[in-house]
Amino acid sequence: MTEESDGTLKLRLPNVNKDAVTEVEGLLVVQNEGTQPVNVYFEDDSDAVTFRTTGDDTSLEGVDNAVSLGVGSQIRVGATVDTLNNDVDGALLDSVTINATVDPVGAGQSSPTPQYVVSPSATGGDNNRFSSVVEAVVAAEPGSTIGFESGTYDISDDIINAPSGYSYGGQNGALYIDKAGLTFTSLSGSVTLQNTEIGDVKVGTSDGLIQVHSSGVTFDGIEVETDYGALGSPQSFPYMVEFRGDDGTFRNGAVRLINGDSPGTPGLYAEAVSGLAVNNSAFQKAGAVIKSLSSGTFLGNDFDAPPAEGIVIYGSISGGEYSIRDNRVQNNGSTNGLQKLEVQSTSVTINGASTKDGLFRTLITENTVDTARVAGGDGVTVDADETASSVFNTISSAISQAGQGGYLLVKDGDYAGFNVGVDDLTIEAAPGVRPTIDANLGKGTSSRIVQLKSGRTGFVLRGFEVLGTDTSLSGESGVGFAGSDSLVEDVLAENCLTGIQFYSGSSNNTARNVTVRNSQVGVSPSGSGPHLVESSDFTGLISGDYNKSPEGLGASAPTTSRNNNYGEGVFLRAYDNDAITSDGDFFGTNGEDGEVVATDDDTTNITVKNVVTTPNEDAGIQ
Repeated sequence: MTEESDGTLKLRLPNVNKDAVTEVEGLLVVQNEGTQPVNVYFEDDSDAVTFRTTGDDTSLEGVDNAVSLGVGSQIRVGATVDTLNNDVDGALLDSVTINATVDPVGAGQSSPTPQYVVSPSATGGDNNRFSSVVEAVVAAEPGSTIGFESGTYDISDDIINAPSGYSYGGQNGALYIDKAGLTFTSLSGSVTLQNTEIGDVKVGTSDGLIQVHSSGVTFDGIEVETDYGALGSPQSFPYMVEFRGDDGTFRNGAVRLINGDSPGTPGLYAEAVSGLAVNNSAFQKAGAVIKSLSSGTFLGNDFDAPPAEGIVIYGSISGGEYSIRDNRVQNNGSTNGLQKLEVQSTSVTINGASTKDGLFRTLITENTVDTARVAGGDGVTVDADETASSVFNTISSAISQAGQGGYLLVKDGDYAGFNVGVDDLTIEAAPGVRPTIDANLGKGTSSRIVQLKSGRTGFVLRGFEVLGTDTSLSGESGVGFAGSDSLVEDVLAENCLTGIQFYSGSSNNTARNVTVRNSQVGVSPSGSGPHLVESSDFTGLISGDYNKSPEGLGASAPTTSRNNNYGEGVFLRAYDNDAITSDGDFFGTNGEDGEVVATDDDTTNITVKNVVTTPNEDAGIQ
């Protein structure tokens, strides 16, 4: 979205396919920065475009679909573009109007017409109108809707002064909801359920002020608030909302702590449920902690300075499937440090990703986060041009934050070399860019630009250009591994003596899809092996002082060379007998299986099989 010179906004819908239905998420954010609650809806001139809340199919178009936004509240807006069932000639739409009115329009996100109303002006239960939230819940039938007129309701006072005989479901001091399918919705304006009295106590076997123990319960446009100062700043106080029933929904609302900083109590908690949906809501100094969730969605939420964790999913979650997109989990100037979006397992699927690196990648790229944590490791963003405290501008400093099991997503730019002294760390380029690790800015050691230290395992380096300084090609290696079980992938190394080196003490390392140019040696495996070099390109090597001929692979440990491009005049060299097995490599000549076609006269005992006569077009970084 861009602003034109006349003050109008130009909206571009990305990646719209012809003759298809395209879902566009996270298109824009609408926030109420005024002084009173408003109702927001869209109007446009296109049948092909439907504006809706991010992550679901709830339309925002027309007065009947208006959503209520309290002061400071926001919604993230997506769009559905249907060019399959609509004729589109030229622009998808010429104009769109975003309306914000204080009039009581719409039904608040298509929630059903309420059968029960809670109002500050109600004097009893006549015509199903109540001044007490507890009384409305007691009266309501399963599957019905309780609508709230604009105002702030002291829910703790309602609970303490509940009608005689109200059992709290066995949970002392809680609003206990055990009726399936109840919907709590705002009829107009801002609706706040506030806790000013219940603190520093457990409220039964569970800790929720509002406890949901039945399925299909929805909160739509409801804001829940704890006044920490009014409670006397206790060391513990109830969760504000707790779900223990399946298919619960909290959307278009807020959960917040005011007048103090939380000692760590989550604002929203759920345990042993499925189908939980937390969407388009604002969390202020209050996180969401979810235990043993089998499935759920977290879409378009804003977590402002929660106590360390914005979203935490933990417990028995193996096999869990979640959609976690367009959330902001950041520290906006509080003293709570870096904020985390955390999933305590790798045996889950998030946004379709199921590998550890994939989980990190989707949590970081599809959300705005200080830190994404997966199974105990931290994932952070590295940006050479960034000065914000939540983003690291050097790879070395980011490694210190990520630690063992961590992940670094590196944006485009130039970076100094570095050492890796932790296990199971992945450092990869952000999608669509190739950052440069430049020895001119610094090296991991005097002879290696990037170094994996001895004894370390599980390192992955992916998607970089590694640039050496040595124009005489008599010194440094681009990437050096002294550890084991590690991978260098999609890397271009230039101006080095050796592009990739697996040196003494290393074992079971892989170089995949690498290109080495303007260097004398492509990959040099030593240590105990076995190592693998595959789908790589060494046709850009040159001669120099070190070798009389360019050496694509020079191995002194058992190594398999598979589907690599060597070209004419680039050799394999085995420094120990039978060190190399060549399988499906291209040498720029017609050879036959069993022939030593890729070595100079000094090299013996290389097993060559499946020699190809055309290069692997997919090998290396072109």
